[in-house]
Amino acid sequence: MIYATEKVKAFDGDLVYDPNDEILTFIHLTDTHVKGENDDLTLNFENAIETVNLIDPDFLFITGDIADAGYNENYQSFISIINTLNPGIRWYTVLGNHDYYLTPLGPIDDLEEYNKYIPPNHRLSDRNNWFTETGYRFIGFDSVDVNDETSVTGMIDSDELYWFIEDFETIFVTSKYSIAYRYLPLRDTN
Repeated sequence: MIYATEKVKAFDGDLVYDPNDEILTFIHLTDTHVKGENDDLTLNFENAIETVNLIDPDFLFITGDIADAGYNENYQSFISIINTLNPGIRWYTVLGNHDYYLTPLGPIDDLEEYNKYIPPNHRLSDRNNWFTETGYRFIGFDSVDVNDETSVTGMIDSDELYWFIEDFETIFVTSKYSIAYRYLPLRDTN
C-alpha cells in the first residue's frame, strides 16, 4: 500500500499548513520483504517503484523489512530495483527486524549486508539521524531491539532517547514541521 501526503498535521491535530510554505511530497512504503528475482514480494516492490515514479514525489521513505531475511541476494535485488527510481526522488530507509541477518533460530544482531548495500546517506535510522528540507524536519529512529539474538521487539534505547531529549529544541523548534519514522511500535518497558 502506498500513502502520500501534501499536508502535515501537528501533534495536537490542528492543521498547521501555511499556503505560502513550499509543499514537499513523500511516499511511505513498509514491509517490502524483497527476496530475489521473480518472487511475488519482489515483483510487488518493482510495481510499487513504478507507481512511485509515476507520482514523482520529493521523497520515498521505506520503514523496515526492506529485505526478507537480511541476505546478500535480498539487498542486491532491493538495490537493483531502487536504482530505477526517478533521479530526483530522494529515498531513505529505516531498519526493520527482517533487515537483520535471520537464521532458523532467529535474528542475529548483524547488519553487515544492510551496511554493505544501503549507502549511509540513505539510512535514516542510523543513530541520531535527521535532516531538514525547507522547514520540514525528518527524523529516523532505530526501533528494533534484538533480544538475546532470538527475537526482536520495538523500543528506542536509552542512548537514542537521551539524544532526542537533549536535541529536542534543535530538532523541533527550529523546524516548522517535524515527521518521525520508525518501524516497530514502541513497547512500554515499565
